[in-house]
Amino acid sequence: MYQKAYSLLGGKSTDFKDDSLLNIIQFLKIGLPEAMLDEAAKLMGLNKKHVISLIGKGPGNTSLKFGCRLSPNQSERMLMIIEVLAHTEQYHGNNAAALKWLNTSNVQLYNETPLNYLDTVIGIRLVSEELIKLSHGMTA
Repeated sequence: MYQKAYSLLGGKSTDFKDDSLLNIIQFLKIGLPEAMLDEAAKLMGLNKKHVISLIGKGPGNTSLKFGCRLSPNQSERMLMIIEVLAHTEQYHGNNAAALKWLNTSNVQLYNETPLNYLDTVIGIRLVSEELIKLSHGMTA
């Protein structure tokens, strides 16, 4: 859980001691380095301010300071969003197709783009469920 997303953001897989939920909670409490926002923005084809709004970071100063870390909630949301991106890439075959799907209106999502739902945990779950349905051939 979250290791793939963490590595996509430039983290080392060895940073996770194991896959236990308690270990993941401890890891999240430390918080992701704020510098991973840039990598998330690059992966998602967004500007950093958009990624900041998705993870719930306040609109204040968005400049990076050496050593700053995201809150546990912001860290978890960013990992969840990157997991959705990874799942989308796996389904569609590449990053460009995944980004196109995330930015295209979807009838199942009331003609909103999946990206518009990634700013809440329940929205992330909804988009994940849509991807699961697609991967199982349930398109309508």
